[in-house]
Amino acid sequence: MLTSCGGPGCVQADWVSKYSRIPEEENCELENGLKVYFVDSTTIKVGITEDQFTIEDMDIIFDECRAKIDVFNVSLDDDKFTITSGICVAVYVKS
Repeated sequence: MLTSCGGPGCVQADWVSKYSRIPEEENCELENGLKVYFVDSTTIKVGITEDQFTIEDMDIIFDECRAKIDVFNVSLDDDKFTITSGICVAVYVKS
C-alpha cells in the first residue's frame, strides 16, 4: 500500500517538489528495443486542478498516489517518486 506523509492517500501538495534520481538506477531498454533515458532531476509543480500536477510541461491527472504518463506508471510513496515501464524503473527522492 502506498502512503504519503505517514497517512493514506496523496493530495496535490504531496506530489509537488523537486526530485533527484537515485544514482544507481540506470537507463534501460524495453523489450521492443525502445531505449529509456531517465533525467537526473525533475520538478513536479501544482497542476490546473487539485487532481493534477505538472511535470516537464505535461499536465498529469493523478489518482491518490498513482498516475500514468504515456507508457509509464508513476507512484508516490512518502518522499519517493517512482517511474516504471516494463523492466525499466527509476526512483527519485525529494531534494
